[in-house]
Amino acid sequence: LFGTKCVVCSSFIEGEGFTVQKRSYHTRCFKCSQCGGGFNSGSRVLFDEGRPICESCRAKSQASTRLSSCKGCNKDITGRSVVAMESDWHVDCFACYYCKAPLAGEYMVKDGHPYCESDYLNLFGQKCKICDEFIVGRVLQAGGVSYHNSCLRCQVCSNSFAEGQEIFTQDGIFWHTECEPYLEGFGESEYFDDGAEEEVAGLVTDDVADVEEGISNIRVEEN
Repeated sequence: LFGTKCVVCSSFIEGEGFTVQKRSYHTRCFKCSQCGGGFNSGSRVLFDEGRPICESCRAKSQASTRLSSCKGCNKDITGRSVVAMESDWHVDCFACYYCKAPLAGEYMVKDGHPYCESDYLNLFGQKCKICDEFIVGRVLQAGGVSYHNSCLRCQVCSNSFAEGQEIFTQDGIFWHTECEPYLEGFGESEYFDDGAEEEVAGLVTDDVADVEEGISNIRVEEN
């Protein structure tokens, strides 16, 4: 009349038994409801709609039911996928925003869209005033003109300039403020006309592209 039945075998519990989540079990009957394996001392027990389940079976169940959606087409992904820009893509959907060619390996990002390097440079690239080559990564800007860090050098000491460093320029020639005393007799008539020298408050360093570390890489996974 007052006995407690095991929810698994429906027999009255006599001897060892316990109650969890308002359900009573024989100790021998308390097993994973999916694989039938027992729980060792200290094992973590999970519950699925009130039924006990081991961690291994829960992980398998979640993996079989979890499908990621493609960032490009918003459809579910099965099979191989591309992980890029912190999102999942079908391999064919991860393509250059301009030419639509699939991207593999390196790519560049602008306003949240991926581009192949060639199209990005042709559409948005800045060229160095000195070498006339596209600048990839960091760009130095002085006097409204862009330079490679390695190209912009002091005319006197030939050293580069640090970001925010005060410099002077005239007729396209740059020098450190501390190097100005050495300009006298440095071929002034060859480099400068009678115009006044211009003080540039400092160099500004900026990203050429909206990318992480300049170039991003693609990781391909199997779902």
